[in-house]
Amino acid sequence: ENGKIYALDAKTGKSLWQASIKGEIINAPAIDSGIVVVNSASGIMKAFNANNGEELWKVEQDVPALTLRGISAPVVASGGVLVGTAKGGVNVYLLDKGQQGWSTEIGEATGTTELERVIDVDSAPVVFGDKIYSISSRGHLAAIELKSGRIIWKRQYSSYRQMSIYRNTIFLTNLRGHVYAIDRVNGIERWSNLALANRGVTGPAVIDDYVVVGDFEGYLHWLNQATGEIVARNEIDGSGIHSTPTVAGKVLYSQSRDGDLQAIGIPDIIKAEQ
Repeated sequence: ENGKIYALDAKTGKSLWQASIKGEIINAPAIDSGIVVVNSASGIMKAFNANNGEELWKVEQDVPALTLRGISAPVVASGGVLVGTAKGGVNVYLLDKGQQGWSTEIGEATGTTELERVIDVDSAPVVFGDKIYSISSRGHLAAIELKSGRIIWKRQYSSYRQMSIYRNTIFLTNLRGHVYAIDRVNGIERWSNLALANRGVTGPAVIDDYVVVGDFEGYLHWLNQATGEIVARNEIDGSGIHSTPTVAGKVLYSQSRDGDLQAIGIPDIIKAEQ
């Protein structure tokens, strides 16, 4: 939160280098081809040599007077850095030089007050093949051509939570806590689950045949991936779950606000609820 970037030796934890950036860093950096890219809440994004911390380039993006307290994590794909912006767009920059390529707007400011006109793209763009999928906190879910930035289709969904894609389905949680499955090819809605409304639901994580979301009371909800039906629940911690669970293989990891971390196997939780 103080704008510090640290590089540690993965085996020993020894500090290798550190650097600074103006503004809070409240999302993950990206790394590719020996370059680390860090985005900050002030609109500044910097690239560093991953080996020694040398600053390679810096870009400054415009930030409106009022934004959500969140920023898009940068994503590296095909030699470019993709990042959502506080002005409701998705920008691409060349990884090696920081020069801007295309910029595509997906947010839609429709209100009269500054609060109503907040259209941040805080969810990191998701790259799938030759397409990018991105969503605004007020506006649209859009499929974008990676090479040109051309919008292929867009639908009226709004979210600042991270999306997940599995095969031809996009899973997302909207501002009200509704969970959706959207066809990746054409944007048509496959199912929706409205049962978790107003529960501060996290972004969805896909594991095996299930979609998992956490909530502000500290529960994980397991939804059938094909139908959206809730098939199981388990409590992590009463302090609440605010970050999207992480999946590695057949294990789901979830951390509560108080720091309680759990690793959960699929058969254990499903069998326990049956």
